[in-house]
Amino acid sequence: MISEEKEWLFKDEIIKVSKDEKSLKRIKDMNKDISRSFQEEKDCSNTAEKEKSLKEKSSKEERDALML
Repeated sequence: MISEEKEWLFKDEIIKVSKDEKSLKRIKDMNKDISRSFQEEKDCSNTAEKEKSLKEKSSKEERDALML
């Protein structure tokens, strides 16, 4: 094989690898975004549950105080 042909083949391989790396990076970024939004949603639901629990406790304490 002529050295020029080898060089072109090598350049083609580099371009393919570069494109693959970009695709992988995009996928990783998308996964980060998805996991971040999932975590935020989870945090939101946990906060709502805690607030609900606190409200239930405080209303129960008020009822207990009125009973005394």
